[in-house]
Amino acid sequence: MSRSPGDGRARLHLECRGVVQGVGFRPLVHRLAAELELSGEVENGPGTVRLRLEGDRPSLEAFLRRLPLLLPPGARLEPLDPVWSAAAAPAAGPFQAGVRIVTGQAVPLGVDLFASSLVADRAPCPACLVELADPADRRFGYPFISCCDCGPRFSIATAEPWTRAHTTLAPFALCPACRREFEDPSDRRFHAETIACPVCGPRLALLDGSGAPLAGSAGGDGSPAALIRSCCDLLAAGKILALQGVGGFQLLVDATNAAAVARLRRRKRRPAKPFALLVAEAEALAPFCVIDAAERRALADPAAPIVLLWRRLAATDALPGVAPGSPSLGAMLPASPLHHLLARAFGGPLVATSGNPSGEPLCIDPAEAVQRLGAGAGGPIADVFLVHDRAIARPLDDSVLQLIDGRPALLRRARGYAPEPLVLAAGPGAAPDGVVALGGDLKSAPALALDGRLWLAPHLGDLAEGRLLSRLADGLAAIERRWGGRLTRIACDAHPGYLSHQLAADQPWPQQTVQHHRAHGLAVLAEHGLPFPLLAVTWDGLGYAPGADGGPQLWGGELLLLGGPGDPSCERLVALRPSGPGPWGTPAPATAWRPSRPLSAACCCRPSPAAATAP
Repeated sequence: MSRSPGDGRARLHLECRGVVQGVGFRPLVHRLAAELELSGEVENGPGTVRLRLEGDRPSLEAFLRRLPLLLPPGARLEPLDPVWSAAAAPAAGPFQAGVRIVTGQAVPLGVDLFASSLVADRAPCPACLVELADPADRRFGYPFISCCDCGPRFSIATAEPWTRAHTTLAPFALCPACRREFEDPSDRRFHAETIACPVCGPRLALLDGSGAPLAGSAGGDGSPAALIRSCCDLLAAGKILALQGVGGFQLLVDATNAAAVARLRRRKRRPAKPFALLVAEAEALAPFCVIDAAERRALADPAAPIVLLWRRLAATDALPGVAPGSPSLGAMLPASPLHHLLARAFGGPLVATSGNPSGEPLCIDPAEAVQRLGAGAGGPIADVFLVHDRAIARPLDDSVLQLIDGRPALLRRARGYAPEPLVLAAGPGAAPDGVVALGGDLKSAPALALDGRLWLAPHLGDLAEGRLLSRLADGLAAIERRWGGRLTRIACDAHPGYLSHQLAADQPWPQQTVQHHRAHGLAVLAEHGLPFPLLAVTWDGLGYAPGADGGPQLWGGELLLLGGPGDPSCERLVALRPSGPGPWGTPAPATAWRPSRPLSAACCCRPSPAAATAP
């Protein structure tokens, strides 16, 4: 192959990376290639979309120029490296007229932590919402409407690369009307892999606390509209509804009903932690929250995260028990058409919290949800269940976002953002490669650095819960099967009592430990692109490091000076008094500040003798 043949007919090979699967990228390629009279094929593969095109050289060059300018919503294309070659002889060329859309060999997925070619789930787009509300449309009121620009993605994927056969929608054969849309290049659902309608797609069911079908209190016929009306009646009566959402079950109650909110707290064993609100539109939050333009944009983002907003004083009385003692309220707009229909039909704010007893993993299967949340549980949490038959492939919590100085900061990265990667700094030695990082034990969210990208796993939770620790272990086994030969090390917290530390020690890669507070500082530096050296103020309470006598100490808070690239130094300038000696340290009787000396790279944050003995 050559990089630049002459004019005339030529072949062009492209490896397209970025966010290019599940976003309508192949349909775009098909349309643009047809317009420019090119032939060839476009193929979804693991981690990439491959283009093999043939045509006149000027048309191929026009394709290269126009492709990045016409990307569909949600797509992101990394810089292209075109590879040119001579066109085949007319009679023997492998390409047929037009561009074929194909899919590469399946790479099966379990409940994996990372998926290199998949994209995040997206809330319904404006075009689908118009159809959803149009009585003349055949998808009017259909809870599973979607298109190339929106719908479930990572939550339903059973294999890579992206195609319908590799999702939990595979059992739903397309009806003739959906098949025509899927195969018509002029239709906006051309190759929309999640396409469905009331004739051929998933369906809803309303169950009582024991899992038996519940007759609609609205006297309906079992249609989505009748079931949703029944749910609204039950919510208005103070009942707790378990809703099968995008990445798992959620528990819903009327946010203005103090007794219902208190009952949910008691049953879920969550006495004080704030609940999130679900509303049909941002304007419904105005009586309860102060919302600026940037926060409205964050709420309306296709990721549909929970956005933390400053609460108004009136919210305390209007939403009793929703967020006691908190200056903010977490709120979100509907993440799916089903959420949209339910929130709009109810008409008021709903509490929407994770469908699990506190500290446990999310429920994702209707039978499991009834067992763990319904009458079969030790103490029932939910009174009724609104479920469907589109299976969830992996649990995904709601993401949480806050605007800080006008800039969005993700506090929890899960549904709507995972598994899409972050692009790391370019250049030799600029970013780690072939590294798995496990983080801490609480709010666990592992990461994988490979090929100049960083994949962050969706929020797992507290690893002390055995099922979540098992999920992390299974995820590491999947990483070893797929990328094991390319990994150089596994990074974990320096605290030997951490379950993640112990799990890292069992892996086949060299283990690198990082002090807890130093990791926090470096994470902030990487997230915001800040230069070295950096002062990092960390008040987290678990900065483990050996003390002067060799025993462990926990530093409650530290001001660290982090060295630059290639400089492993980490200097503790001041710190709260560390814990005393003991198996994992005991609380100090008082708080003190003390200076220290530069710290070695081996221990990351080793206190000096003076620091260990100062009053």
